[in-house]
Amino acid sequence: MTEDRRAARRFDISELIFVSNDRETRAGLLRDVSRRGAQVEFSDPLGRVQHGFAAGDAVDLMIDELGEIPATIQRLTEKGVAVEFRIDDQEQEMLRAEIQSVFDASGPVAS
Repeated sequence: MTEDRRAARRFDISELIFVSNDRETRAGLLRDVSRRGAQVEFSDPLGRVQHGFAAGDAVDLMIDELGEIPATIQRLTEKGVAVEFRIDDQEQEMLRAEIQSVFDASGPVAS
């Protein structure tokens, strides 16, 4: 994500998340989220993190507390992907309020 995108407050909320497109669905752990994007960490019992996602792919994220959110893979990380949400400014603000509500209810998560 661009430096400008990182201006949005990020919340450390560890939640189960599903990332999917027409080729693949992967379960992962939401590592952090903002109103503009998120970082997802995939895991494998054998320690390998393999997936078919590529930068630029359109995906849908399914997050229990937040619902389904359309996104674009911005970059691949060592353990997963970083995504930018494909939602307008009004939807971003609504999402920020929902994230804040979830964060307040669960409290800060220790890293």
